Amino acid sequence: MTTESIIQELSLLQRPKLFKAREVSRSLTFKRDPIRIAVVKFLQERDGRLCQICKGAFFDEFPSIDHIKPAGLGGEHQLENFQLAHLKCNNTKGMREQES
Repeated sequence: MTTESIIQELSLLQRPKLFKAREVSRSLTFKRDPIRIAVVKFLQERDGRLCQICKGAFFDEFPSIDHIKPAGLGGEHQLENFQLAHLKCNNTKGMREQES
């Protein structure tokens, strides 16, 4: 093996770790955003602190903000179009409108 191929293999091994660290850092910063916190508090009061997809309670999980009508389908970024959801529920719903 050449020195260049070893360096290339090492750089490929280190990328996932660096990417994950950045992702976690971004996630923590995003959760502390004062506007996001205010929106979550408003939605918790409005929606009774329950996931609006599965109707389950939030325990240690920080709720995700879900678009009732996804932005990709013409949904607006307005409080009326937001609901709280478990991250897993939100990801499962994907870019579909919620069934009533």
